[in-house]
Amino acid sequence: MKIKKTHDKGNHLIIDGFSKSEDDLNSPKHIKEFLLELTKKIKMKPISKPLVINHKAKTKQESGITGTIILAESNITIHTYPFKKYF
Repeated sequence: MKIKKTHDKGNHLIIDGFSKSEDDLNSPKHIKEFLLELTKKIKMKPISKPLVINHKAKTKQESGITGTIILAESNITIHTYPFKKYF
């Protein structure tokens, strides 16, 4: 994947994705690694550690992980829906 900056005032990228692995989307460790790796790939500077919260709802369908990392230039946030294999 190649990411191109269009200007220096901040870019927004929204991705709807699917995973083959429900386990990856339900793993706080995997989501933390994803946030750190993506930060490197897009060549931005993290100014916080990843914050990853595993939300256990009343039903499996509503449970998932939310993770975020603050960057000098912006931030990255991910919400996972493991039951649907969706993020």
